[in-house]
Amino acid sequence: MKGLQKVISSKLDNTICTNFLQSRELRDAQRILSAAAKFGGTWKTVLPSSPDLTLSDEDYRNAAKIGLGLPCQNDLPDKCDCGEELIKDPAHFLSCRRLKRPAMSTRHDWIVNLLAKIFRELGAVVHVEPRIFDYERVRPDLDILFPHCQILIDVTVAHPNSPSRKSSVQLAAATAAEARKTRHYAANAKLGNGVLRAFAVETFGGFGHQATEIIKLIQSQSHSNAENQIRSIAIALQKGNAHVMKQGAIASRVAAL
Repeated sequence: MKGLQKVISSKLDNTICTNFLQSRELRDAQRILSAAAKFGGTWKTVLPSSPDLTLSDEDYRNAAKIGLGLPCQNDLPDKCDCGEELIKDPAHFLSCRRLKRPAMSTRHDWIVNLLAKIFRELGAVVHVEPRIFDYERVRPDLDILFPHCQILIDVTVAHPNSPSRKSSVQLAAATAAEARKTRHYAANAKLGNGVLRAFAVETFGGFGHQATEIIKLIQSQSHSNAENQIRSIAIALQKGNAHVMKQGAIASRVAAL
């Protein structure tokens, strides 16, 4: 029977993968599933041909350690600046409430500005909503206008290993973030003719379903550079993660003095 070997191998692989994930701690399963999701490993195969496609050696090491579930640096203090024990969660800095601003906000803004740059290269008119600290936004990050459509995009980075995340379903964190953003901005999106999309990515690399829709739009509008544009988003996420981890390590070392 043609294709029988492929069918049998696929079923065996799925069984082995399921058994492996069930034997791991929830945190490990969440990390592995996120890294295995759509675009989760894109950053690993990028040729550093431009600044947007380049990770420094330090940032690459950080990205690799995050993916492997290892501490970002050697000889870290026992506790984070917030008081949480770092040995229990090597990726704690990615969910630490003390690092939400400015470290996580910086990561968010890098991705927002990169998306704005990409859509401008595609010929769209792009408005970036300014950030005002201690003020709840009523409009999404990006208002993108093409001759044939208007898209409202809000960027969010979800961490599957956050203490509140109990699901082992792939992209559960991104899906929950998409739903939250949709509820928050839905009333505002109805004021115009725009289509609202949440660009949710997970810290371990996976892109949410709505983010994947936006990627498909970029591919449909770009005639030659779409793949590098997608790779640059994956690189920006890892740069942002490295920035958050480094700021967390600095803060924890200072607190331990």
